[in-house]
Amino acid sequence: MEPEPQPEADTHQQSSAPRKQTSVSRSLGVVSGLTLISRICGLARDVLLARVFGDTAVASAFAAALSVPNIFRRLFGEGALSAAIVPEYAGLAEKDAHRASAFAWSIVGLLVMATGVLWLIFETALALGLVLFDHSAERAIGIRLLLMTMPFMPLICVAATTAGMLQVHGRFAPQAAQPIIMNCMMILALAIGRAVLGLNESGTAMWVAGAITLSGAVQVVWHFIELRKYAPRRWALADANKNVRAALKRFVPAVIGLGVTQLNSLADVIIATWPIYVGATIFGFAYPLDESSNSVLFYAQRFYMLPLGLFGTALGTVLFPVLARSAENREVFIAALRNGMMGSLFLALPACAGIVLVARDMTTALAYGSSQFSADGATRCAGILAMYSTGIWAFALQQVVIRSFYSLKDTVTPVRIAAYAVLLNFGLNVTLMWFMHEQGLAFATVIASIVQLLILCVLLHRRMDGKLFESHDIGRVHTMLFPLLGLIACVLLVQQLIPGSGSLSVILLRLFAATIAGGAAYLGLCIATRNPGMLWLIGKRS
Repeated sequence: MEPEPQPEADTHQQSSAPRKQTSVSRSLGVVSGLTLISRICGLARDVLLARVFGDTAVASAFAAALSVPNIFRRLFGEGALSAAIVPEYAGLAEKDAHRASAFAWSIVGLLVMATGVLWLIFETALALGLVLFDHSAERAIGIRLLLMTMPFMPLICVAATTAGMLQVHGRFAPQAAQPIIMNCMMILALAIGRAVLGLNESGTAMWVAGAITLSGAVQVVWHFIELRKYAPRRWALADANKNVRAALKRFVPAVIGLGVTQLNSLADVIIATWPIYVGATIFGFAYPLDESSNSVLFYAQRFYMLPLGLFGTALGTVLFPVLARSAENREVFIAALRNGMMGSLFLALPACAGIVLVARDMTTALAYGSSQFSADGATRCAGILAMYSTGIWAFALQQVVIRSFYSLKDTVTPVRIAAYAVLLNFGLNVTLMWFMHEQGLAFATVIASIVQLLILCVLLHRRMDGKLFESHDIGRVHTMLFPLLGLIACVLLVQQLIPGSGSLSVILLRLFAATIAGGAAYLGLCIATRNPGMLWLIGKRS
């Protein structure tokens, strides 16, 4: 019997693995580099927002106005629709460029119509509500800010969807640069509104809200220009009718389930802004949150999302096309997913420990010198930040695990599990906020995310015939424990050597020294122990 040519195929797969690793490493470098710039701009933006708005009711209303269109972005742009179209578009791009182009622009056209109708409905309802009813000053500014930011919703949904298609062609920069554009325009609007025009908090907030919408238009124009390089504009729906139907077939159940998830996000906003839009009581009882609650939650979320966006979302973004291309090859898929999870843990665990330890210094520095930011607000923000940060590892792993289901063209399972997590999160929210106030909302998010991640991992392990996780993976995770302890020890040592909180220079010195010392200790010990997640990220074998 003649031997089958399997060894040759295996050799080819093995030789291609380093190239795939290098491609992921290079793409991750591009995305992380731009994300780092974005986060620096975002940090500057948040510092300015804290200086101008502090933890006032205007800050809470502004945070809500920014959150609502982003809920739709996660629903239509980066959620179910992206999961449905990227695998379909990736397959077409390799086989039939003409149909891929028709598919791309057909999806864009349908998305413009759908989100445009939603925008008109919401905008009309908000305008009528503002005109027909009497409102407190806080509620009125909240509605006006929503009117200004709602046009951002269809724009950012289209931008996020086209960015997903550009990733198939290895163009990760447009999506990674989206926040840079928005942050820079927000900073410019803050400067003009406050420093040039001398507007009060409400007037400046309106300028910033307008800048957010304008940034969405800029992003759409850029993405259209980029997409036309790979998919010349064709509006012939018939050329890709079958593929559009296939994508929508996966999209509809996913968007229904994901809609439940985003309803949870909307519920979080309502819970946090209840004192602004409704009042200080609920069913005759004093409400456990106040008008500042949404603002301190907003600032804490910005801080913990700094590392999460830098590596968690970035790694999930660049790994998604790799997983989608290898979905038919079980061994390659498992290897890519396992390495991606280890790389994610390598980056996420030090962020968890580090931010928990320096949370107070971060929020104190943010509020220092601001007449609008109270000392109590800074303290509450630090507690919320520390609570959120304990779940960074779970948030980061979710980005990888959920995309693995998407790459297998399964958009239903993650959403079904997310629906259960939503119910758990909501139940914990309305319970814990009475005892832990804003920290209860953060703790509920962490617990629900961990439960969701564990269930997804079990289901994925079963789908991979029990081959995804192996006994030696526990040992690979253990290699991160010693470096993590080194990080904690160095941060605590720096905090003991540089005491005091009376001046901003001391706070910043301690913060930067702790970050550098802890990071250096962690990286050095990872190199010494040949951490597998680190080696994979730099394109080397462990």
